[in-house]
Amino acid sequence: MLLGCCRDRVEIGNLTGRHLHRAEGHDVRRLVDRACELGGGNQPDANSSVLLHEEREEERRELDVRSEDVRSVGDRSCDQTDEPRDRRADRHVSGSRPDQAGERRSCGVGLLLPVLPTRPAATPVGECLLQRVPGRSRRQPVRRRVQVRAPVFPELLRVADREGAHGEQSDRAALDSRGMADAAPKQTLWGSETDKAVANFPVSGESIPLPVARWLGRIKAAAARVNAELELLDRDVADRIAAAADRVAAGEFDDQFPIDVFQTGSGTSSNMNANEVIAALAGDGVHPNDHVNMGQSSNDVFPSAVHLAALGEVAHDLLPALELLAASLERKAREFDDVVKSGRTHLMDAVPVTLGQEFGGYAAQVRQGIARVEDAMPRLGQIPLGGTATGTGLNTHPEFAERVRALLAAQTGLTISAPADPFEAQAARDGLVEASGALKVVAVSLTKIANDLRLMGSGPRAGLAEIFLPELQKGSSIMPGKVNPVIPEVVTQVAAQVIGNDQAIAVGGMQGHFELNVFIPMMARNLLDSIKLLASASRLLAEKCVDGIEANREQLERYAEATLAAATALNPYIGYDKASEIVKAAAATGRPLREVAREAGVDEAVLDQALDFHAMAKPHG
Repeated sequence: MLLGCCRDRVEIGNLTGRHLHRAEGHDVRRLVDRACELGGGNQPDANSSVLLHEEREEERRELDVRSEDVRSVGDRSCDQTDEPRDRRADRHVSGSRPDQAGERRSCGVGLLLPVLPTRPAATPVGECLLQRVPGRSRRQPVRRRVQVRAPVFPELLRVADREGAHGEQSDRAALDSRGMADAAPKQTLWGSETDKAVANFPVSGESIPLPVARWLGRIKAAAARVNAELELLDRDVADRIAAAADRVAAGEFDDQFPIDVFQTGSGTSSNMNANEVIAALAGDGVHPNDHVNMGQSSNDVFPSAVHLAALGEVAHDLLPALELLAASLERKAREFDDVVKSGRTHLMDAVPVTLGQEFGGYAAQVRQGIARVEDAMPRLGQIPLGGTATGTGLNTHPEFAERVRALLAAQTGLTISAPADPFEAQAARDGLVEASGALKVVAVSLTKIANDLRLMGSGPRAGLAEIFLPELQKGSSIMPGKVNPVIPEVVTQVAAQVIGNDQAIAVGGMQGHFELNVFIPMMARNLLDSIKLLASASRLLAEKCVDGIEANREQLERYAEATLAAATALNPYIGYDKASEIVKAAAATGRPLREVAREAGVDEAVLDQALDFHAMAKPHG
């Protein structure tokens, strides 16, 4: 990303030259001053290009740099000259240009903020020239390079928006978690507190989970309606707040929540973000704190939004996905009910089982996982709303919390209840920890299932080759015809991530110091990530793998007949010791178990009765 400033226009674009921002008539000196404040650097000289950097024990210095690349941006030439583009590109840039008479004069200030090292592509002739600053100075070592990412550019763009000569709303550039440019809203609804948080937390480039932002809107809509019913809030103001918050809850303004998820541990910044956005939407006379936040504190509203977001995603996304997987496995259990195979314990041959029995076990694992998740949902639905700052309920009507919970439950159909104790609900996030623990068990179960499937599907010539997995794509860029168990591999990777998320959530749950837990945003991020990942992986496993599995019946029958563990069925007839001798002889000679047993004097009728593999797999019918 390169940022260039000229006296009468500001342009921000990515290296492909895409136009992202324009502020006509803006005083560039004030914009550059503000950019330097955000970057923590000194004000650049008006006729030089600068690299923002930091020295540990001394003040920052301006570095003399030479041009590596130049390019032009915008849609209007800064000097209105017909000079060819290649001559412009070859010219050393230091903030000056030749005028039409051939003299050189100042074109303004060039402020260069390198993020991406990619060489810029050719772009149309524009308004001023930029250079990409080298990574280090030849004269002075840079101890720590300042990387300007998502938090700085939005703030810089808002400076241009607010201070532009005509007050026109300009296009803005947003950066995703990798720092790449993406389309951003043309309208900014948040206020100064959100700006501060964006500038203060340049951590991951990842905002709070969208379900949390939407639940903040849903809670605040219900709060406004209840406060009006309690005659604490003017009805017109309440209606406008509720209407605006409903739009936030519907996802219309997801792009208005730019604060990094790694922020103040109570979620205060994102709560203020929601208050400011809703107040701006509600119109004149609506105050973010006095009206939108009435009867609330970040300490009770934000964790309530996290709990309910997780509850909603579990109910509407994860549980249906797990039900889908369980049903798919149950269908295969019925389809393979009569397919006998060798059982395996310690990865070694064991007495026969059916393939259907194995799939039935997988289905039961998923069903048990569903039950565990459902068991955690009632406590996930206990929210601290009404406790305000510390759990006492200061500045809240005694009926406020109960009425808001009832309204939210009626709107969503979720079971939303009061906490067991307001101080437990304020200071601890055990409900989130418990829910994450249930998800971890599901992840463990899916790992076992996926591993079994890819082991049974190994081959096709030198593996077990007991089942055929759906062939979805080529498995190798060099080995022709190779097909890999890609879906089981995806599932096991997802499970590993969920287990890691749970570990961080457990650590976060420990951080309930006195009256408040201060790891809530991270816990929200990880828990909702686990829910989403498990739901997606479960659907993939059902639809792209289990539904298409076929049994290799001939191979399975061959394995069942070959297993020496079938001699276990002879124990009641000839005893353990004699059966062991038969097994050792069969293993040493490679001969079939039945043949060796017959030579050892076992009656043929006994062999027919004992070595019935279907009966062995289902001894009780």
